Amino acid sequence: MNMYDKLSRPFDPSQVSWRAQSLKSDGTAAMALCYIDARDVMRRLDEVCGPNGWSDSYTETGKGRL
Repeated sequence: MNMYDKLSRPFDPSQVSWRAQSLKSDGTAAMALCYIDARDVMRRLDEVCGPNGWSDSYTETGKGRL
């Protein structure tokens, strides 16, 4: 299995969380948003690339956001 295949394999369903996003004003509906914890992503990168085989960086936008 190549590196791309290892990185793109699905996460275990127990690692996926859900929350409501964009609630309707009357509270009758919402968009469901699924996400995984950044620690799970870092763990996957460590497993596939090695702890010293990857890095991340952040850049501030003109509006002061990262």
